[in-house]
Amino acid sequence: MYTDRYFVDGRDCISSEVNERMAKVKNTIEKLSIFPNPAMGFVNIVVDLSNEKTGNIQIRDIKGKILYKTEVSYQRKNIKLDISEYRSGVYFVKYRSETGEQELKKLLITK
Repeated sequence: MYTDRYFVDGRDCISSEVNERMAKVKNTIEKLSIFPNPAMGFVNIVVDLSNEKTGNIQIRDIKGKILYKTEVSYQRKNIKLDISEYRSGVYFVKYRSETGEQELKKLLITK
């Protein structure tokens, strides 16, 4: 278990304790970009598909529940996602390539 603390505008503090419920991601690659992070109303997810044709993206909440999933390809490798309905907190964005390589990044949503 680990704890993250984020300060917003110098006044508010978002703290989250995470139990490592998600499986450890092996074969870490550097193909996934998320911005802005922390995010408020939207987030951009960009995948570098230079060696693959397809892959998939999942966003999970802190309990591991899948909130969003989609396939990415050469035609759709940049995703602008409306997150205005998501609650403030820590989320996980996971990319899995067609060859089975995976990358996991943390996304912080603030309101």
